[in-house]
Amino acid sequence: MIRLTLLLIVGIGIALMVGGRDLSPEEMAELGIAAPEPAPAEAADPQEAPDVDVAQGGTAPVTPEPAQAAEPVVPEPAAVVAAVEPEVSEPPAVEAPDPVVAELPVESSDPPVDLPSVADEIQAALAESQVWYVTGNVVNVRSGPSTSYEVVGKVTYGEATEILSDPSDDWVKIRIQGDGVEGYMARRFLQDSEPNG
Repeated sequence: MIRLTLLLIVGIGIALMVGGRDLSPEEMAELGIAAPEPAPAEAADPQEAPDVDVAQGGTAPVTPEPAQAAEPVVPEPAAVVAAVEPEVSEPPAVEAPDPVVAELPVESSDPPVDLPSVADEIQAALAESQVWYVTGNVVNVRSGPSTSYEVVGKVTYGEATEILSDPSDDWVKIRIQGDGVEGYMARRFLQDSEPNG
């Protein structure tokens, strides 16, 4: 399709040059066509000169030369195509950014500092502020949060305990007030107010 378009443009350009007007020197330079050189003046044919006696003081009449039609200049098709084709420039080179190098942390010779975890802080805050009471007659306190763990103590109805974990869990870590035994107890046997009150 591009070839047909270029061929059509070349054909139209040639038709205009042959059958159209003469190109100005600027147009010819733009198309890359050399300007035609003027034809050299032809020497007057002595046989065509009128009979005038120059010796008697007469002058030979100057006859104007007939105007010759300029021969049309037909450019080479490659020159017309080169003039019609747009210039394609290379896109500017884009430099890749420098790679980012991550620095590894430097190991310190100091021993690591043990910071308390958020869960430990919450547990400590809950233990300071919450006292709950036992609602069962005799309830086992176990070493872990299920009945498969061993019994470490017992609490009775109305006895106060400190809550050491989240009271919304099924099993709550408690500390028995008085003897300080810590363990786990089923949440269903605890309430936040005294049962006798």
